Amino acid sequence: MSISGGLAGGGRYNTFIGVGFESCLADYDIIDSGEHNSFIGCYALRVELQSKMSKISSGYYDLIKISSGTDNILENVTYSHWKQTPNGLLDPDPNKRTIKINTYDAKTSKKDVNNGRYDGSVSADSFRTKAIADYKANVSTVDSYGGFVPFNNGAAIDQYIFTNGSGIALNRRGIQDTTPDIGAWRLWTSATTDNDILFLKMTANNVWTASQLVSDKTLATPSKKGIVNQAAVSADTAVVSSGATPSKAEYDALLAELRDLKTKLRAAGILST
Repeated sequence: MSISGGLAGGGRYNTFIGVGFESCLADYDIIDSGEHNSFIGCYALRVELQSKMSKISSGYYDLIKISSGTDNILENVTYSHWKQTPNGLLDPDPNKRTIKINTYDAKTSKKDVNNGRYDGSVSADSFRTKAIADYKANVSTVDSYGGFVPFNNGAAIDQYIFTNGSGIALNRRGIQDTTPDIGAWRLWTSATTDNDILFLKMTANNVWTASQLVSDKTLATPSKKGIVNQAAVSADTAVVSSGATPSKAEYDALLAELRDLKTKLRAAGILST
């Protein structure tokens, strides 16, 4: 069976329920080039989808090939059922955005990683990779469908990290909404050997607030925030003078206590040497 396509959308809004497509000599039992067609509780040896927004649900198949078209749905479907050649699920292009919900590979006896996109969820299969030249651009992309967006930095990406690196961003908006929302954020590290990590968050409309994160290997310096240890105990060894003026011994005791404190602050990384 062939459902034709065309500029006007071709065969549309057809529903097949409980049909067994058995044509062992055909290259494909079903070729769908239309849109919004549904196959419910059917079975076939081989199916090719060239369609838009068609759905296959609750059935057995050997080969399901998504050769073109976009936004088709496979739900509660078993493929490689008879394990003839060829078999499997062939969908090499992620831009076709095929949604898989509870699909099962009978050849490997494993369920697929499902990637149904639901409002408010973050899908593991919603990753996009994009090279950027401006740190503000990684969430504002036309190909973002929500969820995490890995990216590789271009040269001189911004004033905080000057070298190339990579990270992840999260746009809190939903599917196919290309406008970053307040609360969107990105996190990345430079490609150099330093341990710096930069965190940016949208705190108002198109206003990004930057924070420099530090690791347990980034030590504080007089000019840079970093990690320090808690200083060791510095005992109160000097005593309060009883007379009008302290004696030399009392001065020396106070100096020894101060130097002990400074030594332990240096060891903790709190006081520069």
